[in-house]
This record gives sequence, structure tokens and C-alpha cells, in this order.
Amino acid sequence: MFPKLNTQASDQANELGASSAGELGSRGTEIATMISRKTTALVQVVFVLAAAMGLSQDKVFFQVQGTVLDGSGAPVSEAEVRLSDGRYRVSLRTDREGRFSFSDVPVTVATLTVQSSGFSPVEQRWDAHAQGSNPIEITLVPVTHAERITVTATAPSSA
Repeated sequence: MFPKLNTQASDQANELGASSAGELGSRGTEIATMISRKTTALVQVVFVLAAAMGLSQDKVFFQVQGTVLDGSGAPVSEAEVRLSDGRYRVSLRTDREGRFSFSDVPVTVATLTVQSSGFSPVEQRWDAHAQGSNPIEITLVPVTHAERITVTATAPSSA
């Protein structure tokens, strides 16, 4: 996660400061001190950047869970459940007990859409602050097929 620092400059500063400073005189000591300060400054910058990156990644995630039922209260399995807010979109299918669960949801408000064959789709607003971690129960209503049949007849003509 953190970049590996090049310790060669620090090692050179230590060598210059310890063994060669006497040979190089005061100029060698100044160079060793300068290299040591620059290395220390670089290390401080790296730690500040790493801390800033860590803080910016502290994001709150939510869990959205619930059950999809039909009008009689029976679970609806294999219903498609979508959660979206425009930028974020995820979908899944309910299990045999009609349950669904979205983990690590990065938004606080979204639209929950549920659809299954033979039922009218349902849209419901989800708000993390209002709903909390309480499970959501969604009841699907069967699709009603209204057909109009017109029967016309003609009376047989008498000849």
C-alpha cells in the first residue's frame, strides 16, 4: 500500500556523517545533514499523503434487505430486485424464501424496483436514514388481463 522508500540516500548520509565527515571536513558534514533532512522531509510527505488517502477512503456503506411476497403472503422466488440512484445500479434475484440482500451499498437514497413474471412491477423509494437496517417487505400484485371480446353475428338470410 505504501511506496517503498529508497533508503540508499539515508545510508549515504549516515556514511558521510560518520566515516567521511572527518575526511571531508565541515563541507562533508553539511552535505550529510542536507541529505538527511531531505530524506526526513520525503518520509514525512509520504506519511501525510498516505494518511490523506486513507481518510478519503473512509466511506459509509449500507445494507438493503427484505422479502418479496405475493398477495397471499407467499414468498416470490426468482423475482428481479434492482436498486439504483442514477449513478449506482445493482440487481439480483430473490431466493426460494423470497429474500434479497444488497451489501456495501454506497448511496443513502435509491429506488428499489421489483418485477416477476405474472406480477405488476413495483417501485419503492429506499432511504438509509429513514429505513435503517429494518428489512423491507414488498408485496407484488398479479397482472390482470383485461380482454374485450366482441361477438357479432349475422342473421341467416331467408331465401
